Amino acid sequence: MKEIINELSKLTKDKNSMLEIATISREIRNEKHLTPNKKIKDIRLFFNYQIPKSLWYLNRYADIVLYYLQQENFKCPDYDHIYISIADTEKEALENINFSETWYSFSIAILPENLFFKSDHVAKENLILNAIETGLY
Repeated sequence: MKEIINELSKLTKDKNSMLEIATISREIRNEKHLTPNKKIKDIRLFFNYQIPKSLWYLNRYADIVLYYLQQENFKCPDYDHIYISIADTEKEALENINFSETWYSFSIAILPENLFFKSDHVAKENLILNAIETGLY
């Protein structure tokens, strides 16, 4: 798996190549039943649209989920960081994934920008928790 990701990451970094790399990597992970062997160390959210600084507190939900996963000794196969790319569409989320290292893995969550910004604070919190859940799945 590491060798495949290393080879894929050598492709040019244009959006079509990144989409292809992300798609192939996801297919490989889905086909293989990798053994979880590394305790999770980090979960981060990467929005593919700008969120105001006043909403950065929503990133703390990833820390809270991480805390509970660590308490349960949650493990990942060959990586210990999960980065969740959040975008309007699956294609946009996949285009912004970077596979330059093997110690982390990207996942995606679809959260339309207009839905996110039109929601009240409680709904935003639920949307973020759903995005984290989707990303971890």
